[in-house]
Amino acid sequence: MRRCLAPLVACSLFTVTACSTSQGLRTGSEQGQATAMTLTLCKVQRALFDDSASDDGRPTVGDSYTYTVNVSTATGPKACDEATGQFFGVEELVQELPVDAGVSKFLTNFQGTFVLPDGNLQLRSMGFVSVKAEEMAQMNRTGPVALGLGDLFPKQHEASVIGQGGAYTGQIGSAVVEPGNPPVVQLKLFKRF
Repeated sequence: MRRCLAPLVACSLFTVTACSTSQGLRTGSEQGQATAMTLTLCKVQRALFDDSASDDGRPTVGDSYTYTVNVSTATGPKACDEATGQFFGVEELVQELPVDAGVSKFLTNFQGTFVLPDGNLQLRSMGFVSVKAEEMAQMNRTGPVALGLGDLFPKQHEASVIGQGGAYTGQIGSAVVEPGNPPVVQLKLFKRF
């Protein structure tokens, strides 16, 4: 009787384990479905230069830019005809890069938040800012600056994304900021729970 019972118990345990493993895999694949989204960066509403790190009237390591950009959830040539949200960004200068054709370039600690009708998305990464010589000449020690989208998003870079409310609560993902006219942000979001 013991000889017959041992294989039966082993077979039952194997079946239970296989069923629970396949159930876990199914739940994991449901959670792993990515949601793709493209946001168009339309127009710099305002940009400020904070020169408090060096107080020398020019961008140097430790200084920062803050800015607000109009955003559209539409894509294509007429995407910016109707902005549906905003992006609030901060770029802290962490390294000065070599000047290229009269343009100063900086590596930055980049972070910002998309405020959209259905929720907010926070981005964080290393970023880039470029400042032309004529823009540099017009800068005050601290205050408004005339920077365009090409200055704030001169180079493609990736960012981490965290959902912060509304439809994006519990979501994480990645973003690729792509320069262009206008620049776009390609997002991939995943449910965390």
